[in-house]
Amino acid sequence: MIKFGVCQWIMDRRGVGALPRAAELGFAGIQLGIAEDDLEIRQPALQGAYLQAAEETGVEIVGFGINTMNILPLYSPPDSEKGRRCRDLLRSALDTALAMGVGLVYCPSFFEAEIRNDDQLERAAAMLRQGCEYIENQPVLLASENTLDVASTRRLVDLVDHPSLRVLVDSYNPVLYGHLAADLVRELPTPLLGNQAHAKDGQDQVMGNAPLGSGEGHFREFVQALKEVAFEGWLISETDYRNNADTLAAADLATLRALTT
Repeated sequence: MIKFGVCQWIMDRRGVGALPRAAELGFAGIQLGIAEDDLEIRQPALQGAYLQAAEETGVEIVGFGINTMNILPLYSPPDSEKGRRCRDLLRSALDTALAMGVGLVYCPSFFEAEIRNDDQLERAAAMLRQGCEYIENQPVLLASENTLDVASTRRLVDLVDHPSLRVLVDSYNPVLYGHLAADLVRELPTPLLGNQAHAKDGQDQVMGNAPLGSGEGHFREFVQALKEVAFEGWLISETDYRNNADTLAAADLATLRALTT
């Protein structure tokens, strides 16, 4: 069964208020963002407020995206200041997920943090390996969201070599880097996909500025590939809902229901 969620950081509400707003828009799940300077979410009081909102609204908190890692790369040299900050942030996010019963933490590697060569890939794999070892045998998984093609993703996975690793596939981002999300879905081992993927489209190489299925992202082919591999879990919308959210979310949910049934 495929369920539909939304990313907190593209919504027209912030903080705990994003959960009742997600419910109003018709989403059943939400991914929250964690940043390096976002200290409050690591405190029991705010964690409790999020969990209470989840219980009251029925919106499940399904994952954390460590958004700061787009400027604090996984491949930072381990003995550097950035490397230490990256490792500390990763462990803190994993601790927060465990405290709140959230099953997935993922590390985005875009913009300044794009993995561009083999040395960076090897260092990124080493950091992910450390994160996986930190949560070994615990009820949370660690995922990489990146710009890599199938072959490089396979190499990353082989280097990490840990059962707690997953790959978070986004329907649109790969197009910006010359490949298709559907290929990743079809060619990576299905267990690596975990139970979450990002649903996004775009026009003129802008992320999330188009309703699902209306842009350059080959979104229908992506969903078809998910169906072919019997994906079960969450499609998490990353359409930009900061303006005109009600209309855009209704259109996206109609598309998601039509394509996944």
